[in-house]
Amino acid sequence: MNRILRSIVSGLSKRDQRDLIKLADSANVPGSFNTFRSTRINPITNRPITALNNPQKEFISNYLNVPFSTVGKYGNIKGTKITPTDETKKKLSEIATQQRAEGVGLNLAPFNIIRSEKAANNPSLVATGLEGPLKSAIARLDTSLRDDTGIVKGALSQYRSDLGYYDLTKQQMEDLLSPKNVKKYVDTSKQYKNQLNKVVNQIASYKTDKNQPDKKLVKLMTDYTNLVGGSNPEYNIQRALTFGHPSGIAANLDYYLNTGNQTAKMLSRDPRFLTKMQAEVGPLNIGKEKIDRGILAALSNTENKVTKKGLAEMRKLYDMSGLQSILPGQIYQKMYLGTNNPELQMDFLRKAINVGSKPFGKMTQKDIQNIMFGNKKLSDFGFNRGGIASLLE
Repeated sequence: MNRILRSIVSGLSKRDQRDLIKLADSANVPGSFNTFRSTRINPITNRPITALNNPQKEFISNYLNVPFSTVGKYGNIKGTKITPTDETKKKLSEIATQQRAEGVGLNLAPFNIIRSEKAANNPSLVATGLEGPLKSAIARLDTSLRDDTGIVKGALSQYRSDLGYYDLTKQQMEDLLSPKNVKKYVDTSKQYKNQLNKVVNQIASYKTDKNQPDKKLVKLMTDYTNLVGGSNPEYNIQRALTFGHPSGIAANLDYYLNTGNQTAKMLSRDPRFLTKMQAEVGPLNIGKEKIDRGILAALSNTENKVTKKGLAEMRKLYDMSGLQSILPGQIYQKMYLGTNNPELQMDFLRKAINVGSKPFGKMTQKDIQNIMFGNKKLSDFGFNRGGIASLLE
């Protein structure tokens, strides 16, 4: 076994060997580890991995002639208390501040957890109440643009993303609606006008000449209102078909803040994805976020492994519901689930209403994780090929 380990150690790069010798000579000096830069790169942060792996720890144990078990993950000898100097504390604080500003870093988990908890109550995660002020801000630039639905929706997505991504004061939030910043939102939306207009026209095709949802949608939304005990069917009728994001802003943004995943950051920050929208039936648009978050929670779970069978089960749910989501993938950078189909969405919702259930029943994020881990199947929650087959208890 020692011979195998020695052969692995000898395979370390010359740079790593050089840096490890320097580290071993000063590992117990406060702040010395900040100078170590492994040649291994963290694919999430694109920065060197600083915690030592076993071959690197073996190298240090051989160099210092100490037992392998005494070498800590940062190269120091276990049990040695290191008290950083004031100068080191100041330097570390400056580095941490800079990394937080960039949204990256090796030790940002606690910081990002706090940010994600704040984001859970952030108005950017609920579009209601944001569109009106944004429309007014757009009108100050160009009155005609206020009624350009594509431009407004494209700008709204960027506005929501900024509100959730940045840790802003009240004044800074107000500054996002300054003429200069709103012009940036509008100019970006204009670049993606074709894809924005595509969904505008898709939703318009389900409306009457009076700009109201057609009879089929009105009946569906009225029945849904009765099912959930709503007192105002107009609320759901107005939201019969909504501008849904296949790459949900809130779910992907929270996942990035919790994990540092760069694909999640791209999906929730890049204008190409912020302006990529599709027509989604209101109740399914709301319910899909729970499904997305359940999948992302499973992907980030370190105690259980997502199975191919479990992922295939979740793909079935998107296929039968007519929804599409774009999420960070395990193998490929992006994972596309389902295909957008409003007609199939309506059929899926109708089947749920017919058995007295909401579209995704009582399935929780925990249930979704169990499906992803291969412990459960969709059929365990009352789903068959076309939707919910029976009322969930």
